Amino acid sequence: TQGATNVLVYGANRLSWFYIRMVDSLGNGSVKVLALIDDAPALQGRAFCGRPVLGGLARLDLIVEEYRTHGVQIDQLMIGYERAHLPSERSWSEITDLCAQCGVVCASFPEQVGLNVGRMPDQLKVPANAPQTRAIDLYWRMKRIADLCVAGLLIALLAPVVACVAVLIAIDIGAPVIFWQRRIGQGGAPFHIYKFRTLRAPFDRNGSPIPEERRLSRLGAFLRRTRLDEIPQLWNIIRGDMTFVGPRPLLPADQPRDSRRRLEVPPGITGWAQIHGGKMIEREEKAALDEWYVDNASLWLDMRIALSTFVIMCLGDRRNEQVVNDALRETAQGVVSLAKAD
Repeated sequence: TQGATNVLVYGANRLSWFYIRMVDSLGNGSVKVLALIDDAPALQGRAFCGRPVLGGLARLDLIVEEYRTHGVQIDQLMIGYERAHLPSERSWSEITDLCAQCGVVCASFPEQVGLNVGRMPDQLKVPANAPQTRAIDLYWRMKRIADLCVAGLLIALLAPVVACVAVLIAIDIGAPVIFWQRRIGQGGAPFHIYKFRTLRAPFDRNGSPIPEERRLSRLGAFLRRTRLDEIPQLWNIIRGDMTFVGPRPLLPADQPRDSRRRLEVPPGITGWAQIHGGKMIEREEKAALDEWYVDNASLWLDMRIALSTFVIMCLGDRRNEQVVNDALRETAQGVVSLAKAD
């Protein structure tokens, strides 16, 4: 549910069971209990009230980061203990310090009144006054029709490639073969973006974290380098979440300080920022390039970006200092003009 508070619960006990039942019965979708944390090794990997028990409190930062990787912001850790009856190896200050380090609100269920839970920090939200839609001109209407036709054709033509890649991923990396993340789309509306999975599981059989460099297989690296991991986003285009060319959709935490301009148009599989640096440019530089595209979008520009993307797929990312600096300068001039107008 959009705007829901995402909660982890600490302690697989009667109080936690009661809290989860209350949320399920009375929360009306405003609160979502995603999983539990418990220090008892015997409970880890099992389910409690239909939620997985992911690990001990010491792994809170890893668990929060794993959710964030999938575009899910953990807003709160609800503790199913009274302060005076915490597990003997834990203290209230230790728990609050861990939560503070992870950017998570800490609360004790016995001290809560009703469902008065914490909300996502404002700096991680998309601006409330972000426009919900752009004035749709003839070009953007025609672009949507072209997106549907081309995406449908590519899905049919690439079906054998999709099947082959899916089998290789299942063998080399494991199931599921599709990876999803919650990204921010047009008008600030969240959606799920789909990719082929390129990383192995984050934990080994003993529950110990695996470094990301060891999780990336040769197949995963090849899929990333050739952009073949982006093929499932053709479904995002069919759904209307994305377009072929536009500002790349970002995680909520990666949004530039002022995201409103780049969120006026649908996000794209590739864009002006991707062909002039990609991962080699900083967040604010990417925002400036995206804003330049929004101001100058055209059929000719989209064709140029599409052709350049194929070159990038073969040669890798290359930073274009002149284009980046020009975009930054135009953005700065626009900010000055707005300030003078005010």
